[in-house]
Amino acid sequence: MELGQRYRSRAIASSEPFPEYRRDAELYFQPDAVPGSHIPHVWLQHNGTAISTRDVCDYSRFTLIVGVGGESWAEAATTIASELGVPIKTARIGLRQDFDDIDGEWIKIREVSDRGCLLVRPDRFIAWRSHDLPRDPITALRQAMLSVLGRGS
Repeated sequence: MELGQRYRSRAIASSEPFPEYRRDAELYFQPDAVPGSHIPHVWLQHNGTAISTRDVCDYSRFTLIVGVGGESWAEAATTIASELGVPIKTARIGLRQDFDDIDGEWIKIREVSDRGCLLVRPDRFIAWRSHDLPRDPITALRQAMLSVLGRGS
C-alpha cells in the first residue's frame, strides 16, 4: 500500500492510461513507467556499485532517463534546461551505459525504446515519456517541460 501511487495533475504532461492491475492492487505492487507513476526500482551498476533507478533521479532537479540511443535527448535536455532556467540531469541507463543494466531488468520495465526517454520530476514521479525519438526532440521536450511547469498555453 506504500508503493504504487499513481495520479493525474497538470504537473504530468500525459494522459496515457495506467495499465490494469493483474492482481489485487492493495496487496501486490505492480511497477510501470507510465507518466503519473513513481519511477520503478531496478538495480543497476554505476562505477562498480549497485544503485537503484530511484537513486539515479535527483531530488534537486528533473532527470531525463535515456537509453543507448539517447544522444539527441541529452542535447535537447541541455538546450531546454538553459532556455527555461530549470536544471535537467540526463542519465543514460542501458547495457554498458553510465548506469549499466547488467541484468536487463530496466529494459523489461521501462516501456520505451532505446531511443525513447522518461522525464522524471524531482519527487521521482514520471512526468512525461517519449516511446521513441521524434523528428524534433528539442520541441517535444520543451512542450513537455512547459506543460509540467505550468508555463504552457
